[in-house]
Amino acid sequence: MLAVLVVILAVGGVYMQALGGPFLWDDRALVIDAPLVERSASLTEYLRHPFWMGGGVQALDTSYYRPLVTLSFAFDHRVHGANPGGYHLTNVVVHLGCALLLLALLRRGGVRDAVAALVTCAWALLPRLAEAAAWISGRTDLLATFFVLFALRVWGESLARRAAGAVLFGAALLAKESALALLLALFVGEWLRAGTGARSLGRVVSRVWPLLVTVVLYGLARLVLVGFGGGETVSLGLGRR
Repeated sequence: MLAVLVVILAVGGVYMQALGGPFLWDDRALVIDAPLVERSASLTEYLRHPFWMGGGVQALDTSYYRPLVTLSFAFDHRVHGANPGGYHLTNVVVHLGCALLLLALLRRGGVRDAVAALVTCAWALLPRLAEAAAWISGRTDLLATFFVLFALRVWGESLARRAAGAVLFGAALLAKESALALLLALFVGEWLRAGTGARSLGRVVSRVWPLLVTVVLYGLARLVLVGFGGGETVSLGLGRR
């Protein structure tokens, strides 16, 4: 319990100052000028549109498909309106959630509480992560990381736990495409546990197949709903930024 309190105080104390930040750069296109953020829409509408669309960006760029992030911005808009502090608060809470999940993973791995808390704080307070936590548009990394860590936390021996991990993996993919790295990480981890050889490969596949199903379903949904093309991108330009 003390380790949890240390992480909450350290991460919250450092990043709460971000609540005073304004909307910056891509926030205008992704939040302020985004129709799906400003108005109510069905879940299908969020799934049918690529990440970059809205008043300031007329052309669609289907290289990025992150409906879960847009949905989270829409939720913030319902609660906080045009107050950027509310959006920053959501980022801080999600980043704190990521830190607590990492702490739980370390403790499950047998790391002592004091060491686990120290490692977690060092990770959460890395300057490299400041952009994701303190910039509203950096929420893509936060949500993807949150669901990846959550998937690792629930992953286990039973099919139910692995199926739950696959669902969380799907949520991570809907936040940022780089969450695909989780599949490689778990495949390598299961491979190291099972040993080498063709028989071991079959054992690994029999364990990670829920993740493979998730990747296939994600790929099909993305192809049908928005496609994979780059589209014609309109630059925001230095003036708009």
